[in-house]
Amino acid sequence: MRPPNLLIIMCDQLRASALELYREAARDAGLTLARTPHLEGLAASGVTYRWAFTPSPVCVPARVSFWTGRWPRHTGSVDNRVYLQPGETHLLQPLREHGYATGLIGKNHCFTDQDISTYFDTYYPVGHSGPADDEGDPEVAGAKQFIRTLGGSGGKAYACGVSPYPVEKHGTWLVGDRADAFIRQNRDTPFCAWVSIADPHTPYQISEPYASLYPPETLQLPPSEPPACPGKPARFRLFAELMETERVSDDHLRRVLSIYYGMIALIDDVVGRLLATLDELGLRDDTIVVFTADHGDYMTEHRMVRKGASMADALTHIPLLVAYPARVARGATSQALVSTLDVFPTLAQLMDLPLPPGRSGQPLPVAVDGAPEREAVFSEHGTQRGPVDTDAIRRQLAELAAAGRPRGMPFQLAANGQKKMVRTHDWKYVHNAGGEGELYDLRADPHELVNLADLPEHRERVCDFRQQLLEWLIESEDEVPVPAGAAGADASVD
Repeated sequence: MRPPNLLIIMCDQLRASALELYREAARDAGLTLARTPHLEGLAASGVTYRWAFTPSPVCVPARVSFWTGRWPRHTGSVDNRVYLQPGETHLLQPLREHGYATGLIGKNHCFTDQDISTYFDTYYPVGHSGPADDEGDPEVAGAKQFIRTLGGSGGKAYACGVSPYPVEKHGTWLVGDRADAFIRQNRDTPFCAWVSIADPHTPYQISEPYASLYPPETLQLPPSEPPACPGKPARFRLFAELMETERVSDDHLRRVLSIYYGMIALIDDVVGRLLATLDELGLRDDTIVVFTADHGDYMTEHRMVRKGASMADALTHIPLLVAYPARVARGATSQALVSTLDVFPTLAQLMDLPLPPGRSGQPLPVAVDGAPEREAVFSEHGTQRGPVDTDAIRRQLAELAAAGRPRGMPFQLAANGQKKMVRTHDWKYVHNAGGEGELYDLRADPHELVNLADLPEHRERVCDFRQQLLEWLIESEDEVPVPAGAAGADASVD
């Protein structure tokens, strides 16, 4: 019997509660959600995980954890500067040993150049502005320049626009083209395709007809805190200040939402195209399809976009669909609290591969018979251990401005304090560097606007969650020794 194929479709910065498919998770029927008929079709052929979370709401840590099944503090990939370290065991290794054809089509932000040359037969790099090589196509080159100009020097957080170039000349569509070709080329051999779509990331842009699917004037903004975000940790308040949330208009925020939803519609069409190719080639029943994201996006919650400075559900709660008609129930929905750390052990079971020691995840319920469910799910983020020095950051920004240098994205300055999250279905607690805590009643406050951590009536609950975090840190201690003489990883950033 032929081993199953593996098609992993990963988006960058796609939050679960942006999708109509996750309306229950949005917990607010008044907000417009993106319609994704092809993802709904995928869900009908497999399992939808309503409450899936990223191990870290940042690109590289999340991606390295996905492929290794290990926490960022174990892999050392705790921010976007540290790619997969030498000596780490990852899923591509057993697949190559079993003769799989492998392809990385799209955004990397995980593997070093050496890893790519070793573990991938096909590599078609596509970043946020488009493919690395425009291959002499003037419209592809023009589309790339449009995006770069839109983003501006150092990046403009709220930048959004309608591209004048055909959608077929942009990265997401071109990823679909190359992924389709890879599947067709390897139809007669087991394959693993990592289709890594760099959208719906900033700068937010899309071509027609997608740009007009969600008129801004029809969109409702989520509720937000009063100015200065009272009750939030210092790092979050600084982040909001640097993002200049009080200056951005409601009209512009609606425009951002409109473009973000249009980008999702294009992603959905690419997913539909790849599923249709599997059907055409008779490979659907023998292919495991995973759809997910590395992390989410504020998407105008707290009047912000992008990511950083918090463990909000907007950033940590991501979509996760798993379909394998030959072995997994069709049209199932799981309410279990799961993590993308769980994908590695799940695939190991479904593909009859050995599971290396030291994996942090566990098999996904429903996809694997008898898999246990958690009472809580965890996530982590950040590098600095001390409290934020807001005055020092402001001085740094002033010095950059005086020197005429771009200040960079504010999340890079404000969001790197260590944070640990524990979340149940009803509650969330976050421990921030410097000792600041956050406690949210998610049923009453789904947008996490009111921090209850310092209220006397919740002192016992906070103590209980801190105990859970401590037990998690102890029980999840790394089992795998660091290889002797391990070298530093490639620190480049896509």
